[in-house]
Amino acid sequence: MNLDLKTSIDRLKATDLRQAPQRLLGDARARAQAVRHDLHTRRESSRVALWTLSADTLEKAEDALEKAPAPLAPVTGRLRKAVHEGLNQVTKLPVEGYDDLNVKAVTDLLPGLDRVNLERIARYEAAHKDRVTVLRAVDKERERRLAAPQPTA
Repeated sequence: MNLDLKTSIDRLKATDLRQAPQRLLGDARARAQAVRHDLHTRRESSRVALWTLSADTLEKAEDALEKAPAPLAPVTGRLRKAVHEGLNQVTKLPVEGYDDLNVKAVTDLLPGLDRVNLERIARYEAAHKDRVTVLRAVDKERERRLAAPQPTA
């Protein structure tokens, strides 16, 4: 083998060996970032599931109490009030004066909300104003948060 070629190959191997720890460290960082993202996504999904279960349960309880027979009114009246207060607390919007906000103002605030508050906005929007642009923006924000993290340099 030619001496220059052998020297070039040896230098390449040495360069690869010197860069190997940096590559391994970069790979480990990327894997750690992916794991952190996955854990965060799962935690947020659990919070949303718990919030949804609470809101749905309280809504069903409120409906059931509305249909209770009249003779049960002394008991159901107190329960109805407690369930209604609980539902108001669970579904309270994260923004004061929400009904006065235009579509742009609502969509601008979505990235700063956690997932539970995104769900509050979506549920309220669907039940009251039903602005398609806002509901699409909520869906887009959900998708953005669920997307895999981009590797950092």
